[in-house]
Amino acid sequence: MENSLQQYSPDDIIGSFKWLGHAQYGFTELIALHGKYKPGRENFVFNAKQGYLPKIWYTKSEKQVLEFVKKHHAEHTCCYSVNPRPQILRNSKKYARSAKDSDIEIVMNLYLDFDFINSMANDEVFLRLEELLDEVDFYLQKEKIKKPVRAFTGNGYHLLFALPPTSVEEYPDIGSRLKKFRDTIGYEFSNMKNKGIKLDSTMDLRRVAKIYGTKKPSAKKLSKFYGNERVEDFVFKEYLLSLDISEPLGNEISMPLPDTIPDKFKELLEHDKLIQKLWNNEGKTETADVSRSGYDFSLAKTCIKKGITDINDLVSILALRPEGAYQKSGKGDRYLRLTIANAIK
Repeated sequence: MENSLQQYSPDDIIGSFKWLGHAQYGFTELIALHGKYKPGRENFVFNAKQGYLPKIWYTKSEKQVLEFVKKHHAEHTCCYSVNPRPQILRNSKKYARSAKDSDIEIVMNLYLDFDFINSMANDEVFLRLEELLDEVDFYLQKEKIKKPVRAFTGNGYHLLFALPPTSVEEYPDIGSRLKKFRDTIGYEFSNMKNKGIKLDSTMDLRRVAKIYGTKKPSAKKLSKFYGNERVEDFVFKEYLLSLDISEPLGNEISMPLPDTIPDKFKELLEHDKLIQKLWNNEGKTETADVSRSGYDFSLAKTCIKKGITDINDLVSILALRPEGAYQKSGKGDRYLRLTIANAIK
């Protein structure tokens, strides 16, 4: 049982620092943010006089990360960089400074940040978030992407992805691709706001995260890292590089849909018990994904196995399913095409 007076967890700090894997490629930026710090150049004098300016270190040592947390955790939120810094960065006065996006040369980690809309979330909302994360895991599995590592933040969860080190010089649009990935997840699970959950929109290369195993000084719960050994996902890298970043999500041309389901499916719906159950969001046993989109996928997969292979027929079936994500969750035409494409694989 976690000690309520515990201020930080060395095991989580060291385990997550190792998982980031920066040492071979550069330095990890450490930054401590005072709770009373006011952002903006116009507040520099105020912050300097009060001692509220960010504290910035660079390190390759897990021992120094622990020393940093020990020194600053009482009054500061302690963070580390998600991607390595190529060197110790300094300003014109030779003081250590925080990185800019233009400083990042290697991208090797990213995270999706799921938070509660209401910071006073109860156990029911926690359960909804965990169910949502299971749905995201299943969606990623269909894309052949490794299950991300989870970290509890105190007000939600991070899903962390380990990329093979990717050169920004070689792939200068990698930042746009990370944002497109985040937007795709937000689009596919756009009904999360109805569950009291939001997905943070930030996806900068210079991004930092609160050090797992620490907490804000005013918070009661420590953050927690659930990862083990770092396993880089080459399929995920290929997935990112294959994304079409030229067109915003939701701008696709709408498809004309028929008013009735295909005759072949009507016959199945009348006589096939499995089809009947899937049509009504019932009977799934092969996976844990019992969301509307999960049932859409299983129904499409089953229809294909039973001989309905015309894409337009499958689109009509999912679009007209009364309990489906298209009807109930406001999913668009792109969602139908993507679900069917995954079912065909």
